[in-house]
Amino acid sequence: MLKTVRDACKPHRMALEFSLAEQIEDLADLIEKAGDGGAFFEKNHITAGMRQLFEMGLRRLAGRSDQAVFELTQAMGGGKTHCMIAFGIVARDEHVRQKVVPEIASGDPFGRARVVAFTGRNYPDHFIWGEIAQQLGKADAFRKFWQDGPKAPDERAWVDLIGEDPTLILLDELPPYFDNAITRTVGGGTLAQVATAALSNLFSAALKLPRLCIVISNLSGTYEGASKDLRKAVKNVEQEARRQAKPITPVELGGDEVYQILKKRLFETLPGERDVEDVVQAYAGAIKEAEKAKSIAKSAEQIADEIRGSYPFHPSIKDIIALFRNNEGYRQTRGLMQFVSKAIRSVFNREANDVYLIGLQHLDLNDGEVRDEIIRIADLRGAIATDIAAGGSAHAETIDAQMQNDAASQVAALLLSASLSTAIDAVRGMTKQRLLERLISPHRSVLEFAEAFDHLRRDAWYLHRDESDAYYFSNVENLTKRLSTEADRAPQNKVDAEMRRRLERIFEAKRKTAYQELMALPMLDEVRLDGPRVLLVLSPDTKDPPEVAARFYETVVQKNNVCILAGDGSDLSNLEEKTRMLYAVAKLQDQLPKTSPHQEELRERFETAEQEYNATVTATFNRIWYPSARGLVATKLAMQFTENRFDGEEQVEKALAATGVSKLVLEIEKDAPGLISRAEDVIWPDNQKRVPWRDIRARALAVPRWIWLPNNGLEALRKIAEQRGIWKYTEDGYIEKGPFEKPRTSVHIIERGYSEETGTATLEVIAKNAGKAAQIFWDTNPGVTKKSHRLTEQKHTTNATRLWFLAIDPSGEHEPGPPETWSNRLTITHQPREGVGSRTIELRVVPRGTIKYTLTGANPAEGISYNSPIEVGTSEVTLYCYAEDQGVSARRNFTIPRAGNAEVHIDPSRKAKLKKRVDAPGTPDTFRLVARAKQVGARLTGATVEVGRGARNASLRFGSETIVTADHIEAVIASLRAALADDMAEVRVTAREIDFTSGHDLSEFVKEWGLQVGANEVEQ
Repeated sequence: MLKTVRDACKPHRMALEFSLAEQIEDLADLIEKAGDGGAFFEKNHITAGMRQLFEMGLRRLAGRSDQAVFELTQAMGGGKTHCMIAFGIVARDEHVRQKVVPEIASGDPFGRARVVAFTGRNYPDHFIWGEIAQQLGKADAFRKFWQDGPKAPDERAWVDLIGEDPTLILLDELPPYFDNAITRTVGGGTLAQVATAALSNLFSAALKLPRLCIVISNLSGTYEGASKDLRKAVKNVEQEARRQAKPITPVELGGDEVYQILKKRLFETLPGERDVEDVVQAYAGAIKEAEKAKSIAKSAEQIADEIRGSYPFHPSIKDIIALFRNNEGYRQTRGLMQFVSKAIRSVFNREANDVYLIGLQHLDLNDGEVRDEIIRIADLRGAIATDIAAGGSAHAETIDAQMQNDAASQVAALLLSASLSTAIDAVRGMTKQRLLERLISPHRSVLEFAEAFDHLRRDAWYLHRDESDAYYFSNVENLTKRLSTEADRAPQNKVDAEMRRRLERIFEAKRKTAYQELMALPMLDEVRLDGPRVLLVLSPDTKDPPEVAARFYETVVQKNNVCILAGDGSDLSNLEEKTRMLYAVAKLQDQLPKTSPHQEELRERFETAEQEYNATVTATFNRIWYPSARGLVATKLAMQFTENRFDGEEQVEKALAATGVSKLVLEIEKDAPGLISRAEDVIWPDNQKRVPWRDIRARALAVPRWIWLPNNGLEALRKIAEQRGIWKYTEDGYIEKGPFEKPRTSVHIIERGYSEETGTATLEVIAKNAGKAAQIFWDTNPGVTKKSHRLTEQKHTTNATRLWFLAIDPSGEHEPGPPETWSNRLTITHQPREGVGSRTIELRVVPRGTIKYTLTGANPAEGISYNSPIEVGTSEVTLYCYAEDQGVSARRNFTIPRAGNAEVHIDPSRKAKLKKRVDAPGTPDTFRLVARAKQVGARLTGATVEVGRGARNASLRFGSETIVTADHIEAVIASLRAALADDMAEVRVTAREIDFTSGHDLSEFVKEWGLQVGANEVEQ
């Protein structure tokens, strides 16, 4: 079974109740108490730096090395004092030396070394040099250098004092001593100058004493804030020491040996390799799962190797602490132990026994000691109290409560630990990916930490992001806090207006199928239901239907013209909260410069806020009430959206048209029979067959039993019923439902051909409502009867001016209807004839008729009767003509050019008609004709369109009087090609006449097409 840290490890008591003061070691302990060397090394790890000091220092004490001075180079709290004590013990005690470092001891044997330890926090009356002499048991030898005032021993004095015996001098924390020494005047200088000279002479004497070893802790870095005189004094000693000193780093805090120190100092027992390997493999498995989710970049193999070296600590601890270990005043090794002890304390006091590696994410910031330790390193109490830990009310804790885990607190604690550097231009925080790598653990999904991070990033007030996408805490409020403030201050009227605007955008009536108008959160006394159907978006409550909706519905007449969107929640507070955030983000976007680095984050925030707003709308407005015979009835609104289309109207349509509701009918044509029958049953007044259409429309708005149709659907249903002969609509605005009397017979006449030269028409005559054996009779006068001429074929050729047709149903089922009249058209032509000194115009009308004319422009219908050619002289003249026969008439004007000019006269500014057949025999000519007609706005009369060839062809012929545009021709070509399934089919077009908007356009067309036109082929 996989063991947790609490199951597998036993911490030292001091690890749970760690006191930094208890861990501060003084060299005096070595001298006054002698110390227990064996016990010391049992609880301390020999670091690489310590081992290097042992090797070189012991060799020097054995007289086998020229390196006499060593400088321990590490910042305050970096293990220097600890290293000195360790070296002092092995130098003093041969037995301990053989036990702790036998391989070194055996190579450089010597007995007991004399050990002198001096700490600069002591100020003996006999000064540093007198203290050294006293500890060597030769106080009298140096009395002369202090008894009558401080005097610096020279090199010879030091050589005589120390002699040939193995001697170790440990000098620790000298800056406090010099800080005091610069205040004491000696002659024309200070005690600091005397002490510097004394130490300088000591370092020089060491070169002549082969078994003297001096270890001094470095003087720079920690005391950079000291006075100018102290800095100078310390620098002088430092320079003297470094002439000879070998630098050694006691503890590599960036390496894995830091874990060995922590294990020895903070734990009594640790598990065996097998239990550790179980944890390693469990983490490797969790990492592999995270790799599948593409949440991290680090491999399982990397993590596994690191855990083997760091157990029971998470490998990330040293990297995170490295971010703040150089904070001013931070004691590196001891501070590290104290900081990590708080993590151990948090894990062992944790309610759940679920930690397999101790990490800084487990810091319990609700524990006063843990919180105080963090604040001591970097004062981030504002971030802690608001975002991380406040007895359950901090943002991370609120997120934990929502997610029912502690993922957000772990995220926040780890980010906080990475935010503690106080140095200028410090590296702080970590990216989301690096954060997730450090949070992964067995039995926890990386996705829950990723989700918690996203929530914390959204909610936290003191969490920031730098240009490298690293997130960190600071005491400066972030955009979230500013947005929260702006959201709280947003004017209520503006919030209401924005909420209304967004709801109207989501549920906007575009297709107008279920409803045509939308009113979001309206004042109900302003709602009017006597027009288009209305969707009301109202605040939900716990009642069904909402109380305000029920009261409103009871008061209106048009009960079937409204539906109500609300939900089963209590109010709109959540939606208002989301709206306030959108308002706040938009306001800050406007206020901040476009170049502000916050603009990108604001853009992301706006997108997130919109998503949350839409999600809240989905959750809030989940029911729609529609009218029925039982009153307002609710159905669920699924609010399911695809492809990022947040279309509320579509969701309402689906809900109302769904099986089981069927309030909305979308396919009128398909369901027409049932809809017509239902309309007659529900909205047709009882016992009335013919009623005003407006009454039907009014009842459709008022009767809840009536279904809903798309916009203008009732009008569409009426037209379908008319087309199918079920209803009749009259021009006086009345509608009548069947059954109706059987329709009378009638005749339908289609002109299939016409000759302009003879006035002869080919007619297709079809009987309607005359039974299967229909008979058609015709005559040249209105009194056509069954005794008149009987039509034996459907096609009838005639040049008569007028004909009357009568359809008869021999079965007698349909009564004869009124005769159908067909009228021919009269065509007037002219022919100029020139003689010697005279000119005449002959007029002709086909098929027949009388002609009247005038040359003055007066009404030709009242002009001169034409009986013989008209003399017109030699000047240009316009002849105005009128023809009539049996009530059919025609007019035509002819402009006769002056004598000798045979060209057809065309006025360029007046409309003109080309009365000549135009052929476009192939596809290129057809589209050239169409393009030209589009360009000048020409219209074609009597056109024929043919597409395809051989057996695969299709054609459409327009009637001889039917006028079409170039767009119509293009549409016909496209339809016929589609019918033939051939987009490239050959096309041909002919037109009997073409109308131009000006004579100029007609003339240009004639030139382009190479046409010859006669006097009777142009009409203006």
